[in-house]
Amino acid sequence: MIRAEQLVLLSSFLHLTVCFRPQRIMGGEETTIDDFPFMAGYERWGWMECGATIVRDDYAMTAAHCVRGNEKDGEITLRIGTSYRESGGYVVTATKLITHAGRRAHDIALIRSERVFPMGEKVKVVTLGKTRLASYVPGTIVGWGKQSGYEDSPTQMRKTTMQMVARAECKYAVDFDWETNIEIFYCARPAEEGNDACAGDSGGPFLVDGRQYGIVSRGQCTGTLDDRLAFTTIYHYLDWIDTIAGNLTVPGS
Repeated sequence: MIRAEQLVLLSSFLHLTVCFRPQRIMGGEETTIDDFPFMAGYERWGWMECGATIVRDDYAMTAAHCVRGNEKDGEITLRIGTSYRESGGYVVTATKLITHAGRRAHDIALIRSERVFPMGEKVKVVTLGKTRLASYVPGTIVGWGKQSGYEDSPTQMRKTTMQMVARAECKYAVDFDWETNIEIFYCARPAEEGNDACAGDSGGPFLVDGRQYGIVSRGQCTGTLDDRLAFTTIYHYLDWIDTIAGNLTVPGS
């Protein structure tokens, strides 16, 4: 039998093991809507599920996998003009959700607002990147996603840096024929250990020099340098966006 003294020692050992076990939180740092006034929260019945960005004064953009396809009237709303998840800013109802026909691989959707957004210092249109990024360019992701696979989402918006890598390194992170569809996504890894995108960050932007070049699509939410995060490219879908939303308010470059 195990003596009481042995139980104490075993308990102490297990406690130390848990305390010093690396916690794969998503890291990054808090930020505000003042720095990213084009950010929006994609909410379902008032609960934020994904990120989104404002691409016109009555349209936002997100990932197609955030859209279930059977939404009821009033189910989806956008929260804009606030740094906080499910709090503050303005809430507008979505009247139309448009996903790309090939949504399994083409992870992009547009959201039509029931009214024009109240544009101002905290509500602006994002500038879309219209060129293809070179590999190994660092970029910023922004959102309210979880800081680990099991913790609650943060209240305040956060940001972190990702490092682009060759798309061939992302083949195990996507669930489609990546060689056939190599033009439709970027691939990145955390710039530093402990930083990553996680549940709730889908649909948010991948930004380089303030322009949106990608949409957060698929990842593993580990925070390790071996993780790979796939982003839907923007430049590949500019014509599709223009067909749905018409001429964008702010041209990209």
